[in-house]
Amino acid sequence: MKKIFFRYGFLFLLAGGVILLDQVTKILIRNRFEQWSGDGPWQLLGLQLYLVHMPNTGMMMGLFQGAGILITIFGLVIAGTLVYFFPKISHQNWPARWGMGLLLGGILGNLIDRILLGYITDFVLIDPLPVFNLADIAVYVGVILLIAGVLLDGRRKSRQELPTADAKE
Repeated sequence: MKKIFFRYGFLFLLAGGVILLDQVTKILIRNRFEQWSGDGPWQLLGLQLYLVHMPNTGMMMGLFQGAGILITIFGLVIAGTLVYFFPKISHQNWPARWGMGLLLGGILGNLIDRILLGYITDFVLIDPLPVFNLADIAVYVGVILLIAGVLLDGRRKSRQELPTADAKE
């Protein structure tokens, strides 16, 4: 048990925090607003912000509406892949580790909605963007951090493989 926590503790704590925040905000929205209703606008950095209760049967940004079973399978495969590869990531590669935790939490947060409700609860509308939720933000930030971590790690490894001046002589 101790070994599992050491290998996966950070991943599960970060993903669990994302899931908790995501689910609490979605429950609050579902309890406050009927579907397709909302409140606002409020000004946010010169943009109009609305809180809405928008069911989404597709993926982020409203893509692939009605493809729930395929999206669920895809999400489970990605989640499993993240869990499998997490222990292989260097502890010094914090962007990749944070990215994997945020990505896992975001994917699972939306999968919970999809499995329990048949749709994802989206609730943040910043005109002109599509409606989104906290899990979507975690996925976007997680992907960016994971890509940054992979690129930085590749750069670090390529520097280590460069021949030194001593090796040329």
